[in-house]
Amino acid sequence: MLDRRLLPLIETLTRSDLDWLALEVINGALAGRAPNEPSEAIIAARSVAFRQKQDAGLQEFTSATEQPGQPFSWQEQIEWAVKHVLERISQVISMMSASAERLDAIVEEGADVIERPKTILVLAEADGSSKVSVEELTAAAEAFASLQGALREWADQMRSGAAK
Repeated sequence: MLDRRLLPLIETLTRSDLDWLALEVINGALAGRAPNEPSEAIIAARSVAFRQKQDAGLQEFTSATEQPGQPFSWQEQIEWAVKHVLERISQVISMMSASAERLDAIVEEGADVIERPKTILVLAEADGSSKVSVEELTAAAEAFASLQGALREWADQMRSGAAK
């Protein structure tokens, strides 16, 4: 069961147009700790993946463990959610920054230094698109430290019972 203390985080993510991340938090918190696959199952999965790559066959791997994950306690849900949100936002900023750097390198090869255009990433979505400049990515990376602090403070408040 999803702990109600996660609702403010989920609502904040949704209001920030991070619905995809809110959904990941809900699904991950509900899934709990996944059971570890036995090493034999991991070897078998690698073998299936290798064979698929080699012969483009459509073999399917099935999990050796049929056990559901162990549910998280409410404290673990909070900790997992904070860690997941920070990891995912860090990954998004990192990947977008790397993409912008690669695009800059491509543009620099063929552009006059004086008339070099600014790189802007355009993210196409079903309901429109978003534009992100290199400056905005830099600002996001700088603001990430504040986000880390705020999320950790929120988690501490939840654990101490300040908002039940």
